[in-house]
Amino acid sequence: MARHLKIAAAQLGPLHKADSHAVAVSRLRNLLKEAHGMGAKFVVFPELAFTTFFPRWWMEDQHEVDKKYFEKQMPSNETQPLFDEAKKLGIGFYIGYAELTPEGRRFNSAILVGPDGSIVGKYRKIHLPGHAEHKPKAAFQHLEKKYFEVGDLGFRVWRYLDTITGMLICNDRRWPEAFRVLALQGAEIVALGFNTPSENLHYPEPPALRVHHHLIMAQSMAFQNATWLVETAKALRPRYEGLWAELVSDEVIARDESYRINQRIKRLNALGFDVEELAIKTEEDGRKLRFGTHVVEPGHHQRRLFELAGLRVQENQARASLADLARFRAKWVEGTGADVPEDLAARRWLDEKFYGTLELVPPELRGKLPDAELYFEINEHRWFLSEAQGHDVGRAAAVKSYVDTVLRYLPDAKVEVLTGPPTEEFPAIPS
Repeated sequence: MARHLKIAAAQLGPLHKADSHAVAVSRLRNLLKEAHGMGAKFVVFPELAFTTFFPRWWMEDQHEVDKKYFEKQMPSNETQPLFDEAKKLGIGFYIGYAELTPEGRRFNSAILVGPDGSIVGKYRKIHLPGHAEHKPKAAFQHLEKKYFEVGDLGFRVWRYLDTITGMLICNDRRWPEAFRVLALQGAEIVALGFNTPSENLHYPEPPALRVHHHLIMAQSMAFQNATWLVETAKALRPRYEGLWAELVSDEVIARDESYRINQRIKRLNALGFDVEELAIKTEEDGRKLRFGTHVVEPGHHQRRLFELAGLRVQENQARASLADLARFRAKWVEGTGADVPEDLAARRWLDEKFYGTLELVPPELRGKLPDAELYFEINEHRWFLSEAQGHDVGRAAAVKSYVDTVLRYLPDAKVEVLTGPPTEEFPAIPS
């Protein structure tokens, strides 16, 4: 028999260290009302929803930490209005909080609350990430192992709103045994609040990869265990929407605004994506750009540029050169109306764009930088000039400006073929 349950994932936005419980409860109540107005019967709130994510900070006075961030009872006088609102609206919810037990134990916990305002079940986070020691040189801390114990209630499910529902918290989502144990108990829904930061403490990871890895994990866990997974962060939506807009939206530019192609590519690169394909379509009001993107492994650009053009350069320079090649190829396709193989476009780009640009540099200054670096610097200079003037300044003007304002004043470099970067044979590109 079919069952229908409308569920809301409710993001309350970031909370400051100075924000009181009252501020958080007010937002949570408003979200309950909004979800109720949309017909939802179950609302999933984030991890540690009543406070800021305080494990970001090293604090030595545990008494003050307990007083400000932990709940000795649930509901408390401060949080009771949320339970009253739920009962008034007849809506259930999942919510995360910092629990301090009568015995003085501390857990990162979550509860299921029924439409009557009563607590149906409790879960205590088992997979605690981060560290317990102070890292004063780190940009921020991740001290869950300092402030919390490992959960001791196991992975359980509850009959809830005519479903079988389990609970997890944040890092639990990365461990297959958590989902499998819930699934073996018949879990149909898994509610999960999280507070994953946009930056990785241990190594740089662009937003694109953060979102990519998160979605792969969430989708695979839900699929493999035949469950619905409802995940809620405090403030994911604006960042994700911005990322999504950059990935899927088309852009129309004027014919003299080619520099805006570079702007868009730079924004995609900053998010961690590379341009796999660029299509330009001429329209009455300008040229419509459409980008095909992908995520690549480290060193991809160096290898690919060497394969296509025989150039050995640094990774960032290789990425910029491949983007320039993509623009060159897209304009060629636009002009001819026929597809152009990438290897053929690379040969023509190398002759017309790469060496054609370098030939405009006075011979006596050409040796100040290696060819690939010089071409990269001229292209960057052209982009900055065009952006400042609001139109494409053109190649000749960019070269002249770069030579007169930058290159001429650089110290002479000893760039010799015999001491330059290593070379190796590569297969000829068919004509």
